[in-house]
Amino acid sequence: MDRYNYDKRLSCGTVTTVGTLGILIPPSVVLIVYGILTETSIGKLFLAGIIPGLLVAFSFVVTLFGWCTINPNLGPKERKPRGGNGLPRSLRSCWWGHLFIVVGGLMMGFFTPTEAGSVGTFAVLLLTIAKRDMT
Repeated sequence: MDRYNYDKRLSCGTVTTVGTLGILIPPSVVLIVYGILTETSIGKLFLAGIIPGLLVAFSFVVTLFGWCTINPNLGPKERKPRGGNGLPRSLRSCWWGHLFIVVGGLMMGFFTPTEAGSVGTFAVLLLTIAKRDMT
């Protein structure tokens, strides 16, 4: 963020507050520990964390957008990424992996949360090998 001339207070505050999303959005170590301690289904906890996590993330986006609209010097406009749309293009190729393989397999009982993380990682590895994106 320093390289793109973001305000230091905005960068520090953003990094600090978004760390709380790691507690809510699966796969969350905190939810796994809580599920083990309370003998609650970790899959159900993961499902219960998705909507609040997305709401918190959306509120962060709205707040940052509002601040940067009021004072454009806090966060200058992003330059167009090289080679296309950037993030949306990268998400198009991998959303299915997380949704169907990891969450679907977890909810259907094919594997445990730990195994779901391993399966998701292996799926990403296969995807990068198939697309030859990583050398």
